[in-house]
Amino acid sequence: MADKIQFKLVPADAPITRDWPCTIAVPQDGGTFQNQTLTARFVVADDDQVTEAYDASDIVSHGFAAFRPTADRRRAFFCGAPAVGDAPPRAGVVLGFVDLPGAADLDPTVRDRLLKVPYVLDGIADAYLEFLGKRRTKN
Repeated sequence: MADKIQFKLVPADAPITRDWPCTIAVPQDGGTFQNQTLTARFVVADDDQVTEAYDASDIVSHGFAAFRPTADRRRAFFCGAPAVGDAPPRAGVVLGFVDLPGAADLDPTVRDRLLKVPYVLDGIADAYLEFLGKRRTKN
């Protein structure tokens, strides 16, 4: 029998960040895909941020795999959002990529450029949901 591990509450001012593997299905000629991997550094979003980014009706009817918010909401969730009116700026949940050849680790310019590519963002979104424990990994 495995030993029990006591749950540890993390202070609110110390967000949880982890390096997490992401699989990106890159389209190839002939209608096939090549799975490529990279490691993203994620920060845990609070439940309000996740709920805001996800369309609640899609979650209820199709589960978290139905995550397809508008481009603006998706970009704000993953990359962050500038201050608007009285709302303060918000950090995104992807801090950067830690093993990307030819790019400085955690470079926000590289992060933003990569997350504009739809199939890259889809792979990152899938990996983030795995990271949060919202769905099982694919077999």
